[in-house]
Amino acid sequence: FKEKDHLFLLISIPAFTQPLRVKGEARRIEPLREKRAIKVGIQFIDLTDETKLKLEKLQSSDILKNLRRASGLF
Repeated sequence: FKEKDHLFLLISIPAFTQPLRVKGEARRIEPLREKRAIKVGIQFIDLTDETKLKLEKLQSSDILKNLRRASGLF
C-alpha cells in the first residue's frame, strides 16, 4: 500500500474483549531497513461513536499515561 490508501484494520487492545474495527488512511510510511519492516502513521476515518468512546477512554487511562512517560513514544 502507499500513502493516502484507505485501510481496514482490526486492532487488538488488551483493555477490550473484542478487537476494534476501524477504517484509516495511510498518512506516513517509513521503511525500517534494519528490521525489514515499515512504520505506518494512520489517520482514522469514519469511526463509529462506540469506537470513538473506546479510544477516548483508552487515551485518558492512567495506564496509557504512564506508558507515555516511560517510553517517550507518545
